[in-house]
Amino acid sequence: MSRFNRVFKQAALQNRCAYIPFLMLGYPNIELCITTIEEVIKGGADALELGIPFSDPIADGPTIQQAAKIAREQGVTPLACFQIIHHIRQRHPTLPIGLLVYANLVFHEGLINFYTKAYQAGIDAVLIPDVPTQEAIPFAQAAKSSHIQPILLATPACRQQDIQQLASLCEGFTYVVTRKGVTGTERQSKFDEAKKIVSMLKSVNAPPAVFGFGLKNSHDIEMAYQQGASGAIIGSALIDAITQLSAKTIQDGSTISTMLRKLFTTDVI
Repeated sequence: MSRFNRVFKQAALQNRCAYIPFLMLGYPNIELCITTIEEVIKGGADALELGIPFSDPIADGPTIQQAAKIAREQGVTPLACFQIIHHIRQRHPTLPIGLLVYANLVFHEGLINFYTKAYQAGIDAVLIPDVPTQEAIPFAQAAKSSHIQPILLATPACRQQDIQQLASLCEGFTYVVTRKGVTGTERQSKFDEAKKIVSMLKSVNAPPAVFGFGLKNSHDIEMAYQQGASGAIIGSALIDAITQLSAKTIQDGSTISTMLRKLFTTDVI
């Protein structure tokens, strides 16, 4: 059983979604990023989704774009990102870790080489948001040959045939986009649409649904669970909150883990 499947089963036994925070690797710098990840794990994260900073993150809204820009200005490279992940994997051998990366970075490295490095660093699954399902076959094949689970997006625009093709390629989980647009904007998730996507996914035995885009608080997480999600990803709301903290506050610890517990259990952020 994969690490992701294990946490989905554990969360289901507790009648909830798996909590999956998204963080940008290298933000605000490498040292503080590692501290932040550790505190997020202490705060109750069941799994992580981590992003590699990229110059043109077309699926992401202003918060994540800015975090990527700051990380790149700090000189954070994909190699540095893999080093951070390797450090986290050594400390947390059972924690599921997903990676969000844009296609140019994978092409630049070479598909097999990139996925091999991701596996060696300790990554379980990789999502490439700018590769549509129709173009995903070589990526999925390279991922699976390197023992990486390929994650694909299921969006409100997907047709039944798209979902069927997605199910044949996807492993680990299916990333359900709960509304149109980019991450972290003020537009709310549309859980009725997401529920329809979950129904289509189940009809073709696709991997478990994880909701993302527009989730901001515990109410959204509970709504996601009620609509059939096995996991919920919160990124922009968390990064926005971290941005308000000083470097000293992050280094001192506990503030972020406390903040994350409140994010998952009350509507504080």
